[in-house]
Amino acid sequence: MKGGLLVGGAAAVAILLPSSGSAQSPAPCEPGQTADVQVTTKDRVHGGKDTPLYATHEVELSARVQADASNVQLIPRPGVRILKPGSNGRNVDVVIPRPPSLTVTVSWEQPVSSDPAEAGRCSATSTLSFPVLDAKPPTVRLREQRWPRSEQNHVTFVVKPARTGESLAPIELTLRRNARPELPSSRARALRWSVPMRPGERRRYAKRIPALTPFLSQGKACRYWYLSCGAVFSQVEATRLHTLSFRQPSRWAAPFGILVATDAIGPSPRRFGYDIQARQGGRLIARYQRAGVCRDAPGTLGGVVNRCELLVIRNFSRPG
Repeated sequence: MKGGLLVGGAAAVAILLPSSGSAQSPAPCEPGQTADVQVTTKDRVHGGKDTPLYATHEVELSARVQADASNVQLIPRPGVRILKPGSNGRNVDVVIPRPPSLTVTVSWEQPVSSDPAEAGRCSATSTLSFPVLDAKPPTVRLREQRWPRSEQNHVTFVVKPARTGESLAPIELTLRRNARPELPSSRARALRWSVPMRPGERRRYAKRIPALTPFLSQGKACRYWYLSCGAVFSQVEATRLHTLSFRQPSRWAAPFGILVATDAIGPSPRRFGYDIQARQGGRLIARYQRAGVCRDAPGTLGGVVNRCELLVIRNFSRPG
């Protein structure tokens, strides 16, 4: 696909016919008059041009007609999600659909002849098709996998996209928690967070939130930034970025993956139970369940240490 896809006039799939309500539109071009058109692609995360297209990726499409064209329009087939419509057939930002292909239609108006003396114009259209490859699922790694049982009240897991052709569907997080040493019910109210991975899905929020700094009070940090506070604490970070805001969940995108950290906090004894899950594209990619009691205890070298009795430890994660 390097260099774009070039379609000559003779290979155009369809020629637009003027409708009864468009009397002012130019007549359709004759097959020998239709200019060539080239459509280029640009991956919005990796920046590569005319690279293989993977499902779920955000890609900019731009049409270039080899003529003095006007009113250029580039329209993906129905069902393709358009993040930004672009203008004059350029910078149309789309989410690549499932395999096997992405089909787009380019329409435009052009001079009937390369001779400047002929001022007439005609209209034409071409339909182009690009092959689409399946996206690859991420890997998930639990940092505390080999920790002693008494220290596995912590759960810190990293969702890492595949090196190439990674899935960029949002990561859907679900957290259920309570202040008892038992797992929360599946009917308990869940905290839900859809973390976008595509830059075009970022949102602008009218209200500004305070920066997360060491000087921000715990109350405000919990209100504006963290997924959960109380008996169970949880926060989400974007790889190569910083902590994300639960209050403004789409303010940033996380194209390079996320880190989720969950733990029991509060005064001793800390009774807790939680069930945190991550899904992508409807598929469960990680689930961690913990329940138990943690207490402050004197350390062997002085000070206070955290000692936990874990009643439930259940792990599921896509292998890393």
